[in-house]
Amino acid sequence: MASEKPLILDGGLGSLLFSRGTFVKGDPLWSARCLTSAESDGRRQLRQAHLDYLAAGAHIIRSNSYQMSIEHLRKCLPGLSQEEALEMMRDSVRIAREACRDYWQSIGGESSGKTEPKVAGSIGPYGACQADMSEYTGAYVDCMSEEDFIEWHRPRLTALLEAGVDYLAFETFPALLEANAILRLLQQEAPHMPAWISFSCKDEKHVCHGETLASAFEQIWTNKTDGLKAVGINCTPGRLIKPLLRSLDGVSNVPVVLYPNREECLGEEDELILVYPKPDDKENSKEDDLGLDVNRRVTLMPIVLKKIKLYI
Repeated sequence: MASEKPLILDGGLGSLLFSRGTFVKGDPLWSARCLTSAESDGRRQLRQAHLDYLAAGAHIIRSNSYQMSIEHLRKCLPGLSQEEALEMMRDSVRIAREACRDYWQSIGGESSGKTEPKVAGSIGPYGACQADMSEYTGAYVDCMSEEDFIEWHRPRLTALLEAGVDYLAFETFPALLEANAILRLLQQEAPHMPAWISFSCKDEKHVCHGETLASAFEQIWTNKTDGLKAVGINCTPGRLIKPLLRSLDGVSNVPVVLYPNREECLGEEDELILVYPKPDDKENSKEDDLGLDVNRRVTLMPIVLKKIKLYI
């Protein structure tokens, strides 16, 4: 699928579900709790959250799989088999797909003149499945190898591919080593699958584990698969975005996706989401003093839509 216009990504699925009382604070499964029973009210609320994001204008919704791994699910749900854990991951895609289908039918499909919505399989880092916030430190990285990460992520990736995602969203990665492992895994399993890899950052120049953002971007893009469409920053305070982008001086021709933390941005009604344009877009873009497109948040029911540019 080729697109030369910005595509709108959904907002924080877990935060929205938590605000609706779908799970309790401190639950180690976070929003994955919605999937723990085949007929649970949580699944109904998950589907409704997807529908609400679509109704608010999202072109891409992410599966509720960010914080799911076989080990984490079985630890939190004693008696769960490995295959049942994998089936929960597949279900996260199926529910998102059902929401896309139902929404598309409700607006008249192609006759609506709108873009048919798609599903991105959300894959968080190893730390996200430890439920100890280590996705924001990368503390675990020095104890693991690329091979360790490849074999740990493989069943998660395979489950989402089997369920039929349109894109893969590797989100909140704190370290270059784990991101490099993802590239190797993609090369083995799905080299042409449209995907992006997004880092969490701790300051104005560095990803959470300590590598410079510039070196991470350069290495990822140099070694990218055919399907990798962008590299990005997410789960990072909005106040760091401009200096982080300044730190990328000298890094050229890398499409960048940005979706920073809501609570760290510029205000309840005036949050700015920055979008780094492709080089050939600059003449036609509305720009601020960094040459960045500026798109204001759309808030509905209370949904935050975060605009990112994906050229896919």
